[in-house]
Amino acid sequence: MGVMNKLRDNTGVILWILVIAFGIIFMLQDTQMFDALQNQRALNIITVDGEGIPFSEYNARVDQIRNQISQQNPDAGPQELDEADEQAFESLVNERLSQREMERLGLTVTDEEIRQMYFGPNPHPLITMYFGNGQGGVDRAQLQAFVDAPETEPQRIELERYMRSERQQSKLSKLVESLARVSDAEVMAEYARRSGTITADVVGLRYASIPDSEVQLADADVRRYYDAHKDDYARSRTLDVAILSATKQPTAADTTLIRNDLQSLKTRFTEASNDSTFLADQASTVPYQSGYQSPGNLPAGVVSALTNAQPGAVVGPIFDNGVAYLAKLRGTRESATPAVRARHILIPAPQGDEAARQAARAQIESIRAQIAAGASFADMARQFSQDGSAASGGDLGWFGRGMMVAPFEEAAFNNPVGALVGPVETQFGIHLVEVTDKSSREFDVALYGTPVRADLSTLSASQRKLDDFRYFVQEENKLAQIEAEARDAGLGYQTQSMQVDQPIYPGIGRSRAVRRFLETAEEGALSEVIELNDQFVLLYVRDVTPEGYRPLAEVEDEVRTRALLEKKKAVAVEKLRTALAQGFEGLAGRAGGQQAVMSVTAQNSFVPGFGQQPRLAGAVSATPQGRTTGVVQGADAAFVARVTGKTEPSAITDAQKEAIRNELVTRRQARIRSQWMQGLREAAEVEDNRASVE
Repeated sequence: MGVMNKLRDNTGVILWILVIAFGIIFMLQDTQMFDALQNQRALNIITVDGEGIPFSEYNARVDQIRNQISQQNPDAGPQELDEADEQAFESLVNERLSQREMERLGLTVTDEEIRQMYFGPNPHPLITMYFGNGQGGVDRAQLQAFVDAPETEPQRIELERYMRSERQQSKLSKLVESLARVSDAEVMAEYARRSGTITADVVGLRYASIPDSEVQLADADVRRYYDAHKDDYARSRTLDVAILSATKQPTAADTTLIRNDLQSLKTRFTEASNDSTFLADQASTVPYQSGYQSPGNLPAGVVSALTNAQPGAVVGPIFDNGVAYLAKLRGTRESATPAVRARHILIPAPQGDEAARQAARAQIESIRAQIAAGASFADMARQFSQDGSAASGGDLGWFGRGMMVAPFEEAAFNNPVGALVGPVETQFGIHLVEVTDKSSREFDVALYGTPVRADLSTLSASQRKLDDFRYFVQEENKLAQIEAEARDAGLGYQTQSMQVDQPIYPGIGRSRAVRRFLETAEEGALSEVIELNDQFVLLYVRDVTPEGYRPLAEVEDEVRTRALLEKKKAVAVEKLRTALAQGFEGLAGRAGGQQAVMSVTAQNSFVPGFGQQPRLAGAVSATPQGRTTGVVQGADAAFVARVTGKTEPSAITDAQKEAIRNELVTRRQARIRSQWMQGLREAAEVEDNRASVE
């Protein structure tokens, strides 16, 4: 009886594993809640060449993927969970196509193969896992009892289905991957590409440096350029959408509630003898970490709060970037590596584009003058800075040496607190930097953290506010006045131009729910309330522009600029070609170009003053030492290079050869698998009926 009880316990776990593996969720057929949707859910939600995939299977796969997303990211919001719909669709379609291909190829799994997976010398991992003998083998008596017992037949059927499917998929994968071949010559060429270094003298002539006076651009040239590049001005179906929003941010009452909870926790945290156990018991979102930490590894607000604290004290609550903290200071000491806290304003400008960098310097100077006259640095950062820190007023938090690019680091570390430094030039553009704090201390601290989130009643009130508004504007026929009504109701209101297939929607981000609405929405359509990570929204379609091409009149300025640059490109190439006829020496002077030296490796194609130039690097790699390339047309300049040196790689070892071969084979196998599946998808007729049940 003991063996059978153990079998029953194990087989329950096995069935659970197999249920997850297959993505099957058994629906409760005896409930009444699905009666109204019975006909709808019987629909084949997807068809692949006429073969239907029912709603229940699709819905089970969505639930499975959502569970996986939540396990990997407990903080996943509605927008992340929404991605499960698309992943479920893609995986089910791919599985059906793979299954059909396996049948076509005659890839089957025999009963003997299944028997070997049970009792052979290399049993299936599930068999080893659940019928192990504790010594790396299988308890064959227990396994035989499982196979023979009539009451375990349902579990055994699912187990064999899973093992058969997995073995069949493995055969297909091996067949597809067997097409990947890598020769010795390819391995040696890859080794040489990775290990060798090539130096070259380079002359570059920027297309934009050609004076307008040397180029004649007629209206007919603009029209010809537009016609030749019309696809660049293609326009997908575009919707002019009003976004009405209600926030999910916590209210003052929510924050007070969290503050009170943390205040009540401070005494227990202070008295706790084991900080690690305390944080685990209280479900802290910040894991316990022992030892001293630099300010750069701690939340900025926590570092400021610890500045005057004494060892043993618990400070807080501290609210920083959506998290509330309590910090227990166990000790502090001098650090050999000081840290700085700073904020900045960034105006991007490409290296080598002097006109753009000069304009950025002028803008930074103007911003600096306004701040010196009393303007708020944070407000100016939110308004003008063009990087991710803008939303937080340019604050970059704490950082140590080596964490920022050199010019920025020097500006921050070599100036006192309160200093306004800039313009500071880096490869990212032009910065204005303010040093806000410095520290030469390290902290041994235990951190308790909890997210600052809105209470359920707050979220319900926000959603209900939008639901009520939606009902009101429809019932009262107020859609024409929706902006004024939204503002009167205290809702957020903004307008955006959206295309269905764009990956990120302005003001929203990624959202499958938004995409579903836009796919069928026409002018005047009003969505249901959509929950996003940080807000609830209603979408109102103000106008719809069908797909087509943007007319020349609309894009003429852009087309004229590009057509002019195209002509300048031809002039620059011809100038270099003509000057090169007299030899490489003195080429820069004759052509009016700029001279530089580049060093080409597998990871580097950088040309000083011109940035990354992969096409030129390829030409240099193919040119013998001492020889000169022809004219190479880069993205924004034409080049000629003379190869001055080639460093040959050392002799390859067998281990290096095998590692490179394996890497190339793996890369090629992945490409073949992708191309194979893409070919199956292109040849198949796939119908997506999800909109009819959503």
